Amino acid sequence: MMGYTYEDIIKKIIDEKGLKKEEVEVKVKEKLNKFSDLISRDGAAHIVANELGVKLFENIGERNLKINKIIPGMRSVNVAGKVTNVFGVREYKTEKHQGKVGNFLMGDETGIIKVVFWDTSHIKLLEEGEIKQDAIIRIKSGYVKEGLNGYKEIHLGNRGSVDLNPKDVKIEQVGYQVKDAGKKNIELLQANDFAMLCGTVVQVFEPRYFEICSECEKRVKLVGDKFNCDTHGTVNEKKIPVMNFVFDDGTDSIRVVAFRDAADKLLNGYSKENFEQTKNEIVGKQLRINGVVKKNDMFDRLEFNAKNIEEITPDELIKEFGRDL
Repeated sequence: MMGYTYEDIIKKIIDEKGLKKEEVEVKVKEKLNKFSDLISRDGAAHIVANELGVKLFENIGERNLKINKIIPGMRSVNVAGKVTNVFGVREYKTEKHQGKVGNFLMGDETGIIKVVFWDTSHIKLLEEGEIKQDAIIRIKSGYVKEGLNGYKEIHLGNRGSVDLNPKDVKIEQVGYQVKDAGKKNIELLQANDFAMLCGTVVQVFEPRYFEICSECEKRVKLVGDKFNCDTHGTVNEKKIPVMNFVFDDGTDSIRVVAFRDAADKLLNGYSKENFEQTKNEIVGKQLRINGVVKKNDMFDRLEFNAKNIEEITPDELIKEFGRDL
């Protein structure tokens, strides 16, 4: 059984653990509160299932999957795609681990996924330029995690394998690339739309920060007075901003959630002491934003997850939509 919905996960937990639906949903809400809306309701349900020992996914053997069918928690995943972005290789060193990690994005006609290499033989393919933009690649025996900002990630260790340019795979076009997202009015947005919005910032909320591993960029936990990464042990943390603001294009408004670089573009020079000054500088800015629409089930509203933000002039804004906003 694949492609679990929220209701499927809740039912499986109830059936296996004998809990009441209300008890399970309380646990899900606790996770949503803990992660400050950084995960979806489905993602929170997955975490609850994992903590209770409910196995949602068994190994899926030799089946090849399309990217849009891949779900965090799957193991032994086989998938093929075209490389869209290569981020290269980084070295890391902690108290318990030392090594390299490499990552890139690949996609098929259904979506895009981040690939993370941990094994030296796979990393060598990146270092020697064998894995490059537009190369076709097949990943075998990967395991899937949910990364930041809702991106799925397929990780490959020494049990996995890589096929470069397999003859039986043809991918003419990669789906859901943010750079190809079409312009849309906010009033027409629907959940899971990839779109480009043009409009004006009308409200700004004080940013939050969370800690990630400086090596693999996964969320870390504070243990005592040090931060701990599940992969790298005790690490030096990096603080990543999350910024929320209300965006209006003249047809409607929507709450925008910006992470990392997208948030940093608006928070230049920000400090907690000068938030009001920063807020006043941001409100009224005209922006072009690429991203994806997500449904926030907790608040029953659509939100826009920003992947890229560019400041534009009022004249450019009018030109984008052919009318005065």
